[in-house]
Amino acid sequence: PDTEDRVELHSIGTGRRPRAALAVGTAAPLGTAERYAVHSAIALLTLTTERSRSLHAAEQRIGAAVLRMLLAGQPDHARAVAGDLYGGLL
Repeated sequence: PDTEDRVELHSIGTGRRPRAALAVGTAAPLGTAERYAVHSAIALLTLTTERSRSLHAAEQRIGAAVLRMLLAGQPDHARAVAGDLYGGLL
C-alpha cells in the first residue's frame, strides 16, 4: 500500500522563469476531480500573476510619462494623467 505523503510543486507564471510556485501536499494520489481543481488553481494564479506584472509595467510607463510632463513644465497635465496614482505628491 502507498501510505507516504506526496508533495507536488507547480510553476506559476509564463516564460522561462516562473514567477511563483504552488506546492500541493496530499496523503494519497490525487483523483481526477482533485487534479482538475489543482490545474484550475494554477491557471487562475498564472492569470493573476501575469496581470499583476502587466499592471506594474503600465504603472511604470505612466510614471515615466508624468515625469516627462513635469520636466517639460506641464504640471497640470501631469496631475491629470497621474490621477490618484501618486496621492498628494503632485
